[in-house]
Amino acid sequence: MIKVDHVLVNHMEQLAKIELNTNEREKLRLEIIQALEFIDSLEAVQIDMATPFSPLMVELNQLRNDQVERTLFDFFKNVPEQVEDYVVVSTG
Repeated sequence: MIKVDHVLVNHMEQLAKIELNTNEREKLRLEIIQALEFIDSLEAVQIDMATPFSPLMVELNQLRNDQVERTLFDFFKNVPEQVEDYVVVSTG
């Protein structure tokens, strides 16, 4: 596993262009160690006998037909001028 020391944390702090105090640096260092340990633990998972995931396939005939509806929105009730479904905006 990678060595997570204060030099690495300071380098990450510079790359992220943030300033941390001593307590925040130590907390970040411990969180990085914890994240790396978790990733290492994933390598121990046995996946040899696992069945591959296949997403459920939906037949095209199972999909619903879209229904287009024209509705008058409350927005148009407050518009001073409109033409069909368009709002007329004065330029002057």
